[in-house]
Parts: sequence; C-alpha cells; structure tokens
Amino acid sequence: MGGTAPYYDNERWGGPQGVLIPQEVFPATMAVVKETDINVGGAGTTNTITIDPSQTASTYYTVTNAGSGATTINFPVLHNGLVFTVFNNSGQAATFKVTGKTGISVANGKLAILVMDSVAGDIKRVTADT
Repeated sequence: MGGTAPYYDNERWGGPQGVLIPQEVFPATMAVVKETDINVGGAGTTNTITIDPSQTASTYYTVTNAGSGATTINFPVLHNGLVFTVFNNSGQAATFKVTGKTGISVANGKLAILVMDSVAGDIKRVTADT
C-alpha cells in the first residue's frame, strides 16, 4: 500500500516554513543551515562590509560583485567554535575577519571552511581552499 503518510506521522521543525521530516528518518542528527549572500555592490577599489549581527551565525556565506578591489567582510561578534563555509564569487580576494583582527583571505572562485577561534579572537582556516 503506497501513498503519503498522514501529517500526524511527521515532525515539523523551524517555524511556519520549517522542514517537514517524516518519522521514518529518526533517529537522525540534522543540521539546519542558514545562508547569507553578501553582495558587495561593486563600488570603489577597497570594499569593507560589516555584516549584521543577525547574519553572524550563518553556516554558509556567498560573496559576489566586489568590483575593482579586494573586499573585507567584518564580523562584529565572535561565535566561538562556529564552523562555516564561504564561497568567494566576488571577482576579487575576500578577507573574512572579526572587526579589528587580521582574518583569513579567500581567493576569488574558491570555497573555504573557516572557524571562529576564541584563543585568537579571530577567524581561522580549517582546510585548504578548493
């Protein structure tokens, strides 16, 4: 007998537009990913963007449209141990850092896995860029 399981046989996570997960997948560990797209805007030769505090806990960042200069993405707060992925598709190198620190530069067209490190108070590279 086929068909769709009734709604009461499923679990809804994450608010009114959350993921509907059939009970058949449990037990499982789920990671909810928040993506932030950063459009630099192409202005100037040096671009500095300070992301909104609500965007600092994302686990995936895409950077686009840097124009003619390198870009710096400042994180206003440090979330110790947060591992996140960045895809720099901006046309220029992009540096990800906690405000006032040195950070990590990611070349254009590269994907990098980074972590927020409380010892350094900054962002560190986890793996080589791909």
